Amino acid sequence: RLPSAPATAHARIPLWVFDRELHTALALHRARLRGEVDRSVRVRPGFCSWVASNAAMYNARVRLRFVQELSARYRQVACGGECMNNVGGSVVD
Repeated sequence: RLPSAPATAHARIPLWVFDRELHTALALHRARLRGEVDRSVRVRPGFCSWVASNAAMYNARVRLRFVQELSARYRQVACGGECMNNVGGSVVD
């Protein structure tokens, strides 16, 4: 039998609280807001990557168009899936 506890001793905690990656991202965001920017980002090769292999389902047309527009208007997106592949072959999962 569990000992009884007052109602104030119980709390609901959302699952995202336990996600370590989220806490890392939030810490990086807070650092950026303080002006603490990682200068190595400026010398990294490439811009961003995208992996998709299904060009027909789940409203893929919107995603495909977004990647195309981003590549055309800003910087080339490295596409490593079967859709719009421009990295020389599909990446391994």
